[in-house]
Amino acid sequence: MEKYLIFSEKNPIYLLCGILVVAIVFRLYNFDETIPLSMDAVQFFSYAADITTVGRLPESYDIAKPGWSYFLAAIFSIFNFEQTMLYMQLQKLLTISISSLTIFPLFFLIRKFFTSKYSLLGVLLFAVEPRIIQNSLNGNAEPLFIITLIVTILLFLNKNEKIIYCAFIIAGIATCIRPEGLFLFLGITVMFIIRFRRQRIVIPKYFIGLVLFLLIIAPVSIHQYQVGMYESAPVRAYNIINSFFINEENSPSLGNNISTNVASDAIGESVLKKDYAKLVITSGTNFSKYLGWTLIPMFILLAPLGFIMFFRNLKIEKLTLIILTGIMSIPAFYAYSFPLLETKYLYFLFPMFCVFSTYSLRLFIEKFFFKKILLGICFVAIITSSILFIDLKFDNTHERESAFIASYVVENTKVVNDYSPESKYIWGFDVPKKWTEYKVFYENMDRVENVNVSKVELHHPRQVWVKDPNKFESLESFLSNSERGNISHLVLDGKTDRTEFLNEIFYNEDRYEFLNKIYDSTDDGLEYHVKIFEVNYDLFENGDI
Repeated sequence: MEKYLIFSEKNPIYLLCGILVVAIVFRLYNFDETIPLSMDAVQFFSYAADITTVGRLPESYDIAKPGWSYFLAAIFSIFNFEQTMLYMQLQKLLTISISSLTIFPLFFLIRKFFTSKYSLLGVLLFAVEPRIIQNSLNGNAEPLFIITLIVTILLFLNKNEKIIYCAFIIAGIATCIRPEGLFLFLGITVMFIIRFRRQRIVIPKYFIGLVLFLLIIAPVSIHQYQVGMYESAPVRAYNIINSFFINEENSPSLGNNISTNVASDAIGESVLKKDYAKLVITSGTNFSKYLGWTLIPMFILLAPLGFIMFFRNLKIEKLTLIILTGIMSIPAFYAYSFPLLETKYLYFLFPMFCVFSTYSLRLFIEKFFFKKILLGICFVAIITSSILFIDLKFDNTHERESAFIASYVVENTKVVNDYSPESKYIWGFDVPKKWTEYKVFYENMDRVENVNVSKVELHHPRQVWVKDPNKFESLESFLSNSERGNISHLVLDGKTDRTEFLNEIFYNEDRYEFLNKIYDSTDDGLEYHVKIFEVNYDLFENGDI
């Protein structure tokens, strides 16, 4: 073991490739081809599908974060699958690959602070981090954003000024992938000025970086404006500031979809009322809670200690990481004010957590005599903790069964009640089955111009509509609502957090003559108990509830 570790210090590429294999195995082991894309991933996919099948950027609609879709479209164009689902699985395999390959730039980033053996340890933390693994299976934009974030930091820490300017280019690409890229740009802007503050021409030199950044994001933002979508990263930033600091009645508007009302709705009631104290408390509470949760199991002890110790012998490289950690936390803090209670807003901090944690690990290992043996033990402990956490917290069986139910819903219903989070898989199945149908739909999109649907809903021809039952006081009012068609079926699972009048049906189905049960998941031996009822409106209108 000791000889092997000594060898790795001189030539770490072999162990690094070994960690790559571990990263891929962990992800593929949890990969399930029966589970489709869901939520945002479906939007990215559908936009990429339109670009690929039409052969140009669609003019009827756009998405707020097109960078990932552009990348997908380029990859999709290489293949010639007949079935749409195969492209969906390709999208998930791409995020798995990108997430796994992230260890290479991350290694070189950590290597700026530590020797190779400790850098390998820090890389392993990322490679087997359970949430990073889970996120890589979803087909979303986060893995691509994270790798661009790391590359940006790596380039910025270079001593060659020409290479430093490349960091602004990659930050622009990152901004096209996710709006959080604006904060990455802000971070390197602050550090650029600090780093070159003693030079008289610091502002002209920074101007070059600014121009490079704008040259990347400008074409995307201009296209979004031209097609009538006002959700580009710069505009989103304007909306946020506008909502916080400008009175609603006096606020200007940048377009049809960018009024302060829209922005305010997104931010929440606290902003509308200008209750900043409540906003900060809500944000801070949620941020602390979700930060603590995401630190488990890999970083809970290592990252906080390493962050504190990082302030020792503070140099420009360390200061850059500290400043970026603080600035990249702002989007998460903002999201938790909605509140949008998802851990994914903190994943962008994980590369910095790996660096901080490596500091703690080195501090711990260096205190003992058998350093190389202890290093090997740490490798084993990190992998073991990941396996245990995944086994305890990630219920792949439930997700697989939820996808199976969603598939049945899409094939047999038209309008159903929302039963989140399990209903998220409906969108993944509710897509054209054949790849060529995307082009057919796009070419006939004029048929929906006068239909009351949002531009987000135009990404693909939806066959199944989902209505939120929580907006209704009774079963009667819910079924009587005809917006986009009456409820055709009820999908019920009896969970305690469901609407009371729906749970009443689940546990007392014999009382409702106008409901015909067409499916019960126990008949298929599923652990997830779901009942699906077809609504007979002739009986409903003539009977009592």
